[in-house]
Amino acid sequence: MRPPSVAKASPPRQQRPGIARAAGWLPALLWMAIIYVLSAQPSLPSLEQPTLDQILKGLSHAGEYAVLAYLLSRPLRDENGQLTASKAVLVWGICALYATSDEYHQLYVPGRVSDWLDILADCLGAGAMLLALRQPSLAAFVLRVESRLLAPLRLR
Repeated sequence: MRPPSVAKASPPRQQRPGIARAAGWLPALLWMAIIYVLSAQPSLPSLEQPTLDQILKGLSHAGEYAVLAYLLSRPLRDENGQLTASKAVLVWGICALYATSDEYHQLYVPGRVSDWLDILADCLGAGAMLLALRQPSLAAFVLRVESRLLAPLRLR
Protein backbone atom coordinates (compact mmCIF):
# COMPACT_ATOMS: atom_id res chain seq x y z
CA MET A 1 0.00 0.00 0.00
CA ARG A 2 1.33 3.44 -0.98
CA PRO A 3 1.44 6.24 1.53
CA PRO A 4 -0.80 9.15 0.62
CA SER A 5 1.05 11.77 -1.34
CA VAL A 6 1.69 14.95 0.50
CA ALA A 7 1.79 18.10 -1.54
CA LYS A 8 4.97 20.00 -0.90
CA ALA A 9 4.51 23.61 -0.02
CA SER A 10 6.32 25.69 -2.54
CA PRO A 11 8.58 28.40 -1.20
CA PRO A 12 7.04 31.85 -1.29
CA ARG A 13 7.83 33.57 -4.56
CA GLN A 14 8.94 37.11 -4.65
CA GLN A 15 6.20 39.08 -6.32
CA ARG A 16 7.26 40.78 -9.52
CA PRO A 17 11.01 40.93 -8.92
CA GLY A 18 11.53 42.93 -12.12
CA ILE A 19 9.19 45.67 -10.93
CA ALA A 20 10.76 45.72 -7.48
CA ARG A 21 14.24 45.97 -9.01
CA ALA A 22 13.14 48.80 -11.32
CA ALA A 23 11.42 50.59 -8.44
CA GLY A 24 14.77 50.70 -6.62
CA TRP A 25 16.00 53.18 -9.21
CA LEU A 26 12.94 55.45 -8.98
CA PRO A 27 14.18 57.68 -6.10
CA ALA A 28 17.43 58.41 -7.96
CA LEU A 29 15.55 59.23 -11.15
CA LEU A 30 13.21 61.55 -9.28
CA TRP A 31 16.19 63.28 -7.65
CA MET A 32 17.79 63.72 -11.07
CA ALA A 33 14.56 65.32 -12.29
CA ILE A 34 14.62 67.73 -9.35
CA ILE A 35 18.22 68.69 -10.19
CA TYR A 36 17.20 69.28 -13.81
CA VAL A 37 14.24 71.47 -12.83
CA LEU A 38 16.40 73.55 -10.48
CA SER A 39 18.99 73.96 -13.25
CA ALA A 40 16.33 75.21 -15.62
CA GLN A 41 15.49 78.16 -13.35
CA PRO A 42 16.70 81.46 -14.85
CA SER A 43 18.02 82.60 -11.50
CA LEU A 44 18.33 81.34 -7.97
CA PRO A 45 18.38 83.45 -4.80
CA SER A 46 21.80 84.66 -3.75
CA LEU A 47 23.33 86.24 -0.68
CA GLU A 48 24.64 89.78 -0.58
CA GLN A 49 28.15 88.66 0.38
CA PRO A 50 29.67 87.08 -2.74
CA THR A 51 32.19 84.92 -0.87
CA LEU A 52 29.59 83.46 1.45
CA ASP A 53 27.22 82.97 -1.49
CA GLN A 54 29.92 81.07 -3.42
CA ILE A 55 30.66 78.82 -0.41
CA LEU A 56 26.99 78.10 0.19
CA LYS A 57 26.37 77.27 -3.48
CA GLY A 58 29.42 74.98 -3.54
CA LEU A 59 28.17 73.15 -0.46
CA SER A 60 24.69 72.83 -1.95
CA HIS A 61 26.17 71.35 -5.14
CA ALA A 62 28.18 68.85 -3.10
CA GLY A 63 25.14 68.02 -0.99
CA GLU A 64 22.76 67.44 -3.88
CA TYR A 65 25.21 65.09 -5.59
CA ALA A 66 25.97 63.29 -2.32
CA VAL A 67 22.25 62.55 -2.14
CA LEU A 68 22.27 61.43 -5.78
CA ALA A 69 25.21 59.08 -5.12
CA TYR A 70 23.41 57.63 -2.10
CA LEU A 71 20.20 57.07 -4.08
CA LEU A 72 22.06 55.53 -7.03
CA SER A 73 23.96 53.20 -4.70
CA ARG A 74 20.86 51.79 -2.97
CA PRO A 75 19.91 49.20 -5.62
CA LEU A 76 23.57 48.20 -6.07
CA ARG A 77 24.43 47.39 -2.45
CA ASP A 78 24.46 43.81 -1.18
CA GLU A 79 22.26 42.42 1.62
CA ASN A 80 24.77 43.74 4.21
CA GLY A 81 24.58 47.24 2.79
CA GLN A 82 28.08 46.98 1.31
CA LEU A 83 28.97 48.67 -1.94
CA THR A 84 31.81 47.13 -3.94
CA ALA A 85 34.58 49.39 -5.20
CA SER A 86 33.63 48.76 -8.84
CA LYS A 87 29.99 49.69 -8.16
CA ALA A 88 31.09 52.80 -6.28
CA VAL A 89 33.20 53.84 -9.29
CA LEU A 90 30.20 53.20 -11.56
CA VAL A 91 27.94 55.38 -9.39
CA TRP A 92 30.59 58.12 -9.24
CA GLY A 93 30.89 58.01 -13.05
CA ILE A 94 27.13 58.38 -13.45
CA CYS A 95 27.16 61.34 -11.07
CA ALA A 96 30.09 62.96 -12.91
CA LEU A 97 28.37 62.52 -16.27
CA TYR A 98 25.11 63.92 -14.94
CA ALA A 99 26.93 66.88 -13.36
CA THR A 100 28.62 67.60 -16.68
CA SER A 101 25.34 67.35 -18.59
CA ASP A 102 23.72 69.61 -15.99
CA GLU A 103 26.33 72.31 -16.54
CA TYR A 104 26.01 71.91 -20.31
CA HIS A 105 22.24 72.33 -19.94
CA GLN A 106 22.81 75.57 -18.03
CA LEU A 107 24.65 77.03 -21.04
CA TYR A 108 21.23 77.32 -22.71
CA VAL A 109 19.28 78.64 -19.72
CA PRO A 110 18.97 82.46 -19.83
CA GLY A 111 20.46 84.03 -16.73
CA ARG A 112 22.54 80.96 -15.82
CA VAL A 113 26.22 80.24 -16.37
CA SER A 114 28.11 76.99 -16.66
CA ASP A 115 31.04 76.61 -14.27
CA TRP A 116 33.53 73.74 -14.05
CA LEU A 117 33.87 74.45 -10.31
CA ASP A 118 30.25 73.34 -9.94
CA ILE A 119 31.14 70.04 -11.61
CA LEU A 120 34.07 69.70 -9.23
CA ALA A 121 31.84 70.33 -6.19
CA ASP A 122 29.29 67.82 -7.53
CA CYS A 123 31.97 65.14 -8.01
CA LEU A 124 33.49 65.80 -4.59
CA GLY A 125 30.09 65.47 -2.91
CA ALA A 126 29.34 62.21 -4.71
CA GLY A 127 32.81 60.87 -3.96
CA ALA A 128 32.58 61.74 -0.26
CA MET A 129 29.26 59.93 0.05
CA LEU A 130 30.55 56.86 -1.77
CA LEU A 131 33.71 56.72 0.37
CA ALA A 132 31.53 56.92 3.47
CA LEU A 133 29.22 54.17 2.21
CA ARG A 134 32.24 51.90 1.62
CA GLN A 135 32.99 51.93 5.36
CA PRO A 136 31.48 48.72 6.83
CA SER A 137 30.28 50.29 10.08
CA LEU A 138 28.52 53.13 8.28
CA ALA A 139 27.04 50.75 5.70
CA ALA A 140 25.56 48.63 8.51
CA PHE A 141 24.18 51.75 10.21
CA VAL A 142 22.61 53.01 6.96
CA LEU A 143 21.03 49.58 6.39
CA ARG A 144 19.48 49.61 9.89
CA VAL A 145 18.11 53.13 9.44
CA GLU A 146 16.74 52.33 5.98
CA SER A 147 15.02 49.17 7.20
CA ARG A 148 13.28 51.07 9.99
CA LEU A 149 12.28 54.03 7.84
CA LEU A 150 11.18 52.02 4.82
CA ALA A 151 9.49 49.12 6.66
CA PRO A 152 6.00 50.69 6.45
CA LEU A 153 6.36 51.05 2.66
CA ARG A 154 7.23 47.43 1.95
CA LEU A 155 4.59 45.46 0.13
CA ARG A 156 3.59 42.22 1.75
